[in-house]
Amino acid sequence: MPADVQRELAGTIFTRIEWVTETASTNSDLLEAAAGRRAFGGQQLTERQVGAEAGGHGSVLVAEYQRGGRGRGGRSWVAPRGSALLMSVLLRPIGWQAVRVALLTQAMAISALETCRSLGAEVDIKWPNDLVGRLDETSAKRERSARRQGGAGSAEMKLAGVLAETAPLALTGHERGGEPRRAATPTVVVGLGVNLRWSKELERAVAEAADSGAEGDPGERAFQPLPPVSLDRLAGKSVERNEFLIRVLANFDRWYRCLDREAAGAETLVRKLGSCCITLGRPVSVSTPGGVVEGTAVGLTESGHLILETDRGTDKGVTAELATVSAELATKGDLDGRDERVVISAGDCIHLR
Repeated sequence: MPADVQRELAGTIFTRIEWVTETASTNSDLLEAAAGRRAFGGQQLTERQVGAEAGGHGSVLVAEYQRGGRGRGGRSWVAPRGSALLMSVLLRPIGWQAVRVALLTQAMAISALETCRSLGAEVDIKWPNDLVGRLDETSAKRERSARRQGGAGSAEMKLAGVLAETAPLALTGHERGGEPRRAATPTVVVGLGVNLRWSKELERAVAEAADSGAEGDPGERAFQPLPPVSLDRLAGKSVERNEFLIRVLANFDRWYRCLDREAAGAETLVRKLGSCCITLGRPVSVSTPGGVVEGTAVGLTESGHLILETDRGTDKGVTAELATVSAELATKGDLDGRDERVVISAGDCIHLR
């Protein structure tokens, strides 16, 4: 089966795909491989694998089960054994500016979204890195539960998540005077987790989410993860894991080449992101290292960062980590004297009513 997948992906950037039964984290394993350590998927490498190929550009690691999968903010990502696609890809984007490197997370999210839609599942992207869908029956139940609790009433359920991590630039020698010289090419690992099959564990997670209250409870605005959903329930049919893997990697290869080769690649990707991001146009609350910001999501920057239109009276306590949008951007649109626009590069986003 792995050979079939590799054959289907011939001509893409993905030249090496490895499968493991179990590991702590596919992201961590690829970061270790990139650093030259002898650990890949929790297994001992041969001398051949320890070479440049082991942590080379386009390496892919797929796991049946992760003991320590993680998402944003260090939160855990738990999927029952064999029920999800759990994978990471290692990339070395040569000569890329930071703007393009930052878009690799969104490139993977869009690739997964396109794959889900091609399989008959209607999903959207929730900024910054989640794929969400809706189930009619569940939506109605959660709406009723939210109204009883006074919550936001969001019927969205989480199908997938993306996590990108960058390895420290490797030492390549020393400059005159003893200063270390580091490689100019970053190493980026992009992980993707997609719930493919419904299970009793996911059903329990939905029940627990309903008991704990709807996301966006105005009493505290504390971030609560959305309840999970699986692709087979959204698409109305079972989806074979390797079929999804082939499709999502083929899509990602296309977006990677778009960013790598096209002068307007970043603009093209952000335009696509804007067309399928369910966060835009909605009132949101975003928790960031600099504080909590509430406002209406009105757009995306060229790096895929979220632009919020806020009332200045609601930003108290937000630090300078939240940069105010440039004067040119701030003048766009009809804003009164009390409004401003801020750009948020990352954070936990809650969709409000």
